[in-house]
Amino acid sequence: MWWFALLALVACAPETERAKEIVPGAATAHQALPELQGKVRPLEKGYEIDLQWKAPGWAAEHWWIQRHSPRSQSTLARLEGSADRFSDATAEMGIAYRYGLYAEVQGVLSEVASAEVSVPRDWVYATGKQLAAAGTYGRVFLEEGAVVLTGDQDFELKADAIYSEGGRFESYPENQRAPAGDAGRKAGKITLQAKRFKGVLHVVSRGERGGNGVPGAEGKIGSRGRNGREAHFDIGVMRPAPGENGFPGGRGGPGSTGGAGGRGGDGGAVHLVLDHVEGYVHPTSLGGAGGAAGKGGAGGKGGPGGSGGKMPSTAQVRVAEGVDGEVGPTGAPGADGQAGAAGVSGEVCLQLADKVILGTCAPVRIDHP
Repeated sequence: MWWFALLALVACAPETERAKEIVPGAATAHQALPELQGKVRPLEKGYEIDLQWKAPGWAAEHWWIQRHSPRSQSTLARLEGSADRFSDATAEMGIAYRYGLYAEVQGVLSEVASAEVSVPRDWVYATGKQLAAAGTYGRVFLEEGAVVLTGDQDFELKADAIYSEGGRFESYPENQRAPAGDAGRKAGKITLQAKRFKGVLHVVSRGERGGNGVPGAEGKIGSRGRNGREAHFDIGVMRPAPGENGFPGGRGGPGSTGGAGGRGGDGGAVHLVLDHVEGYVHPTSLGGAGGAAGKGGAGGKGGPGGSGGKMPSTAQVRVAEGVDGEVGPTGAPGADGQAGAAGVSGEVCLQLADKVILGTCAPVRIDHP
């Protein structure tokens, strides 16, 4: 039962501070319950929870503050009866807490009010390239030189405040290219919502560049030239017959046509909704450049010439031998392929407060905490 926790709470206090009797709820029988309010206050690092209560007509000897979370519960303070506020600087980011206010009246300790408080979580993007982290945050910081990559998936970030020292949200690095011959990937939609923005920020939903065309293959080597007739002594006419020259090699085959460049990926939509802006924000959507045409393949090498006619090794009379044939001509080069088409840009919308000043998007109301 919950009052066992209260027994433990009081048991931990010194003997002089213990309530004389624990009767949960007894002190509230004939009195209006106090009101407890909890507000989140941002610090330079983290958050502080400010609790304040109104208890007209109560003559509490002491007020006790207890904090409950899904993981633990703890007693934060035992305050004088004249107190009406308390600040908790130990709350962790990203946790939902329940704060209980307990009154100690004439030796009776009772929970008389409670408040639910969710502590936001902050996110810091450091200098350099990193993957985006979608979600809802208290504050988002982009350090100088921070590049947040969102890729081809839709990305949505909501925050109470975004502070940027010249950071960037972008789908792909500007020079990123698809593999050879492949189309570039599309960029996902980038959505940012914040009640407050300060600094300088670039948001670019850029399609990936198309892959360059594959070079054409080299043509085949030409055929070998025919050999010349052997040198010999013609007995019929009683005279030497010189060796015949070798014949030229065949022309090399034509190179094949180069491959087509891949189409550039389409740029995604960019939707920025900012209530209050101090600084500069630049939203852009760009289609990726198409890949370059693949070069035509080189013409094939000419075939080797045929051998000139030689004298048989058994010949008794020396006769002039033929000359080897020439290498054949090189084949024609292949034609270049076609360059890939560029991707198309997406829709860009910028809403300041409740007014759309760029694009044709319907206004959006910021409703996150």
